[in-house]
Amino acid sequence: MLRRRLTLASVLLCLSCLFPLTVQLQTRICARDLIPRVQFLQARSDLMSLDCRLYTPGIEDYMQRCPSSTIKCFADEVEVLIQEWERVPYGGFKLNVKLGQLASLLNETLEDSGCFQCELSKEQRADKFLEDLLSTLETVNSQRCP
Repeated sequence: MLRRRLTLASVLLCLSCLFPLTVQLQTRICARDLIPRVQFLQARSDLMSLDCRLYTPGIEDYMQRCPSSTIKCFADEVEVLIQEWERVPYGGFKLNVKLGQLASLLNETLEDSGCFQCELSKEQRADKFLEDLLSTLETVNSQRCP
């Protein structure tokens, strides 16, 4: 009988230790590793020669409406940018994939009902698109990173 109580107490103790850890992991959604990738692409001299326009959600879309949909839109448009940019360095560092992963994390923690479609965003030049992406990622970090 005593063994059962000790076992039960041990299990409960383990669960009580793991619960705060899982809550902490859910609230840590950071984009720190994405910022240098975007900055590297911004610094490329051939960026200005690109003749493409990309759907660019604004920071207000992230803040007021739908964080996950906003990041997903950026991910989709980064993929278009990589295709348009014939000599994109290092395949764009898989930036579109990383943004898609970030959008999935946001989708798991926030409800995105009634969100906008990416195609309704303004079309911007590639340099302006990257600038808005960078400011959105900085907002993600300021809100969600410890």
